[in-house]
Amino acid sequence: MEKGVRGLSLSDRILDAVCLTGPLTRCREQLAAFRGAGVDLPILVARSASTARAA
Repeated sequence: MEKGVRGLSLSDRILDAVCLTGPLTRCREQLAAFRGAGVDLPILVARSASTARAA
């Protein structure tokens, strides 16, 4: 876990619970798990690693 602005941060556990992160195959597995849990309309925003680093 990295510290963000003013010491605020999100744990890896929280991010895994609500975000699709990692390689494409892992994202597909996470999306399938969300759908299996009843998520009907996921909101997806794609960001490349280079775009994420620049933000």
